Amino acid sequence: DPAPFLGQWYLQSMTSGGTAYSAAELGMSISVTINEDGTAAMEMGGETDTADWAVAGNRFILDGADVTIDEEGRLVITQGEDSVMIFTRQAPALTAPDPEAAAPYVGEWNLVSMQMGDTTYSAADFGAEMTVVFFEDGTAVMTSDGETQTMGWSVADDGAHLLTMLFTLTEDGHLTASQDGMTLVFAHPGEAPEPTPEPTPEPTPEPTPEPTPEPTPEPTPEPTPEPTPEPTPEPVTLDTAPYMGQWYLSSMVSGGTDYTAADLGLTITLTFSEDGTVTMDMNGDADTAAWTVSGDRLLMDGTDARIDEEGRLVLTQSEDSRMIFTRQAPSAAAPDGDAAAPYVGVWDLTAIEVGESTVSASDYGVEMTVALNDDGTASFIAGGETQPVTWSVADDGAHLLTMVFALREDGHLVLSQDGANLIFTRRDDEPTPGPAPDPVPASPYVGKTFTVTSASSAGYAIDPATLGLYSVAFHEDGTAALVIGGVDMPGATWRQDGDDLVIDYFGEYRFTPQGEALTLNFFNSVLLTYTAE
Repeated sequence: DPAPFLGQWYLQSMTSGGTAYSAAELGMSISVTINEDGTAAMEMGGETDTADWAVAGNRFILDGADVTIDEEGRLVITQGEDSVMIFTRQAPALTAPDPEAAAPYVGEWNLVSMQMGDTTYSAADFGAEMTVVFFEDGTAVMTSDGETQTMGWSVADDGAHLLTMLFTLTEDGHLTASQDGMTLVFAHPGEAPEPTPEPTPEPTPEPTPEPTPEPTPEPTPEPTPEPTPEPTPEPVTLDTAPYMGQWYLSSMVSGGTDYTAADLGLTITLTFSEDGTVTMDMNGDADTAAWTVSGDRLLMDGTDARIDEEGRLVLTQSEDSRMIFTRQAPSAAAPDGDAAAPYVGVWDLTAIEVGESTVSASDYGVEMTVALNDDGTASFIAGGETQPVTWSVADDGAHLLTMVFALREDGHLVLSQDGANLIFTRRDDEPTPGPAPDPVPASPYVGKTFTVTSASSAGYAIDPATLGLYSVAFHEDGTAALVIGGVDMPGATWRQDGDDLVIDYFGEYRFTPQGEALTLNFFNSVLLTYTAE
């Protein structure tokens, strides 16, 4: 009987990741209205989304999530074992913070600067805008990137709590909040630090004057010439001329580990132009960014760029992440001749092994070529595009970019990638025929591209446009084109598991047929529905 579910419900608490939170702790105001026409509306912070509900046997389903009414008459929405939302008919009362404790925080605060390590950046230089307004009644409004969100706040001994952020009051009257390794500094609009007033000295009583003897006349001194004032120094302005022109990646530090360009198989150049642009070319792919000058610093898309004492260009992203460039292009180090000899040559992809099945690359139109030269240079050709790189040889095979090509006893090169073995044959060698490929199961979903047209989480609809592009295509050769959030996932393969189509790509993506559509439970957090284009 759906009647007890109908009407408006208010969020009281939720459990996420095994931890329970009250609505007040989350600073969230969420209500759900379940209508007789099979629809439901969820309002969160003034924004409303709609979903559908249905009854299946003795179960009430709201956009794919189980909904029950417990013994206390509360509405319980269960998305997974550790994701539960609990609603009641009574709207939770907003508790106003203690007026005396809240007074220093009440009012409007604007983001004025950001601190990263020992460096402070002006928010205006980066175009960063954020405003927080704390009200005495326990409500707050946060505006960031043009979007406004209304929520609750509280005050404790360590500061003002808003969502998962802690705002701390500093001695100079500013608010600070730590986020993503940065410290955000807020001030009241137009507020400047007040100078500390000098204490007024107590008046000293006048002593009783003693009789003053007649002074002995002193000779008149020669006039002292007035000192010439020092000129006011000009503000420091960075000379950008040494930065202009082309630079070559020599090495980089990532996660505290040093790598040479040869270790990475990367050829990266930066070219600074006087028009304020900089072009980065990485193995033939070029992107353009902007550079600016802030005092004595040059910023490339917000990243510090400096020339060190050795004349090298150093890009510093964080304490343990930097790239070092020189004017000299690094030369490829030739691998050891004896160790490299079995790998040198031009190798073509001839077969693909997936599990116990082997398919011919040519039968399915898959083309890939690797050319390994004895001077340490290489070319990687895929999809009609040629990428110049470098390579090296080690005990486990030939290293190219992030790939390792192992030499088999039968003279083939094997690249293991995402659960499949790509088999390469040296040109002019006779390829060893493999077993006949297993036929790909006939499926109405193969050979089509499916994109996400609807999404939901915890039973509430999500606008797919906010997620970016999610699409999938299953090919007859066992490969799949998987796009997540607008990013291509290269080298994906698929298999049939009953009616489901499964992609194993750093985790299992199980697509379940629903009529002409496919559904994907994305890591038990979002239910995605794909339809054919």
